[in-house]
Amino acid sequence: MSTTPPAGSFRTLPGTRLGWWGFGMLGAGAALQLVQSALVWASGAWGLDAAVRVPVLVFVVVMTTGVIVSALAVALRRDYSIMMIALAAVTLISLGGAAVRALAG
Repeated sequence: MSTTPPAGSFRTLPGTRLGWWGFGMLGAGAALQLVQSALVWASGAWGLDAAVRVPVLVFVVVMTTGVIVSALAVALRRDYSIMMIALAAVTLISLGGAAVRALAG
């Protein structure tokens, strides 16, 4: 009896190499957000220069790449990873927030 789910079914983690690349890029975007939050806190708590921050363009490139690669894994490889899809949705929300902040000034 095989415990491997059939192709095209939902699974917890990605099952293809393309899915793992997308999942890794999404994780890198989340890690960058944590680093940015720590740097913002440190600049307020210890008076560090505000220039010691991760540029917004780095966020946008890494997070957009993660969403695109994850979407390709779902569309091309039928890799329906629940964690990857959920993380891509949260990343899209974060990108939407960054776009609103950029447009608002």
